[in-house]
Order: sequence, then structure tokens, then C-alpha cells
Amino acid sequence: MTSREKPLLGRALTREEVRTFTATARRLAALQTLLPALDTSYRACSAGRGTTNAHPTHPALRTPLRGRG
Repeated sequence: MTSREKPLLGRALTREEVRTFTATARRLAALQTLLPALDTSYRACSAGRGTTNAHPTHPALRTPLRGRG
């Protein structure tokens, strides 16, 4: 995030907006790294074999977004 947003918004971003953006970007990056494992889990479940790893373990996915708890 840079000063490029200022002309668009008519103001600078707040610290909270920057924090929210950063947290969202980190969550998206974590999901991207989990894609192979999620695909494997999906294939196992759809084939009727199930999986014992139903919950994500990446730390970025364990923290709820603020205001959406």
C-alpha cells in the first residue's frame, strides 16, 4: 500500500485499514500455500476415504478477521 491510494480515496489510509489489508494478504498467501494439501484432502473425501486433517493448521488461518469474529 502506498500513497497511490490517496487520490482514489481522497485521504491517506488509516493504520487500521493497513492492518486489515496486511492480514487479508497474509491469509490469501497462506491459502495459496495450502492448495496442494487442500486438493489432496478434497480428492480423498470425494473418493470416500475421508481425511483426519479437517482443520487448517497454518497460523494465518487460525486468527479471525477483526469485526467478523
